[in-house]
Amino acid sequence: MSRRTSLLCLSGGIAAMILVAGLTLGWLLSAGTLSLEFASAGEPPLRIAVPGALVQAGLYCLPQVAVARAAQASGCQGDTDWRPLVGALCAALAECPAGEFVRVESADERVIVSKNRRHLLVRVESPEESLRLQIPLRSLRSFGRQLAAR
Repeated sequence: MSRRTSLLCLSGGIAAMILVAGLTLGWLLSAGTLSLEFASAGEPPLRIAVPGALVQAGLYCLPQVAVARAAQASGCQGDTDWRPLVGALCAALAECPAGEFVRVESADERVIVSKNRRHLLVRVESPEESLRLQIPLRSLRSFGRQLAAR
């Protein structure tokens, strides 16, 4: 193989690697990033950010048995098909206007579910612990479609 052919092959290989890396990065970022923050009294907060595409891939790998158990635990009985409801709910949440959906407060605990322009936000707060979950709406739509199709 001549030097020129070797350089062409090497250049083509590098270009292919850059293309694959760019496509993979685009796929990972396409669904946004889910973020979770958990804080417990006296300990540093735990912050986790996960690309929505990885969560989507995880849903594809979720065994049907686990999905059936979750449906049963949520109160679905018999032949109740909850999947279309989940798909419609996720799509409706993504389309409705920004604002607070649920606020439950007691003397020392608070749960708030709200939506801003681009995220569904869930906050749970107590004197000992706090949890904040942020889900991008574009991820929510695709999760709903995916769960409805299972």
